[in-house]
Amino acid sequence: MLFSISGPSVRAQNDVFPWTPKGIGDLGANGVQQSRYGDCWFEAALADVARLPRGQERLSRMITYGPNHNTYVVHFPDNGSVYTVTLDDIKAFGLRDKALWARVVECAQLKRFPNGSGVNDPESGRGAPGTGLHCLTGNRTEAIKTKEVNPEELATFIYSAVSSQNPVLAATRQGVRHPLVGGHEYSIVDVDLGHQFVVLRNPWGSNPGDQSRSAGYVKLSLTDFANQFWLVTRSWL
Repeated sequence: MLFSISGPSVRAQNDVFPWTPKGIGDLGANGVQQSRYGDCWFEAALADVARLPRGQERLSRMITYGPNHNTYVVHFPDNGSVYTVTLDDIKAFGLRDKALWARVVECAQLKRFPNGSGVNDPESGRGAPGTGLHCLTGNRTEAIKTKEVNPEELATFIYSAVSSQNPVLAATRQGVRHPLVGGHEYSIVDVDLGHQFVVLRNPWGSNPGDQSRSAGYVKLSLTDFANQFWLVTRSWL
């Protein structure tokens, strides 16, 4: 089967999965670009899962072809719920993720959590970051507040997720400094304990005022991170 950047271009008669793990990984996190919906809690989770090898495998198995042309079915691993997504649905929602697989999954999320209901998910009782990660990994989540742990505990919490190639997210406080966005969810893509810094990605795929030059990535010292972010949430693949 041949693949284009946006998605599969040829469908064999016996194909079930539109994207291989490599097809997901070709763009990885950069395939995710949040649009007008306030679903950073999900888009940051999707970007981080798509960045990781086991996450790419998970996403490739979450999406199957639907019964009709240009139709996909998304299977959420946390509760077994299934949502059908058409290209017309994606157009109607006005989604702009760079990768078609990302638009398909985000569209399914918007159907599952209409009107932003995932921000406080009554189904799971989880807060927003945990909801997004749980939807995509099917596994438990764990969160810590940056001001309730010492710097070593915070660094270790992040490092254990990054080094084991599991997804980890961080939520900013209100009133943060440029180029960060207040009240927003980021994925943590790297941490260096020796040099005491973290690298994060904004699910917008850009930072304010940079016209996407940064692709949404920002590097902070661990001290600055603890001051600008209030919550860190991780899950397992």
